[in-house]
Amino acid sequence: MKRASMQRPASPPATVSAPFLSLDFLYVPTREPDRDIDYYTRVLGGAALFRAKAMGTEVTGIRLSRNGPLVLLAEHPKGELSVLVYRTSATSRTPSPSAWSAP
Repeated sequence: MKRASMQRPASPPATVSAPFLSLDFLYVPTREPDRDIDYYTRVLGGAALFRAKAMGTEVTGIRLSRNGPLVLLAEHPKGELSVLVYRTSATSRTPSPSAWSAP
């Protein structure tokens, strides 16, 4: 079986007009904060920047790389899927989610 190449193009095509500037946060649900903080710091080598508890939930910010997004381990999101939080320009006109469709 032939594997697909994992290389990214050097730069996006000139026709791309997405409103995203950078991926700033990776919002990761957790049900066991202590276990997950240990994994992200001790096993992956990340640095815990803060750990906040308020309103019955906990959020921990972990830096895994100098330039990558901050990982936010959070108890309150429902489900198991991570949420990507992108920065957009103040002047960008982001379409409503109903205007977007899956590929």
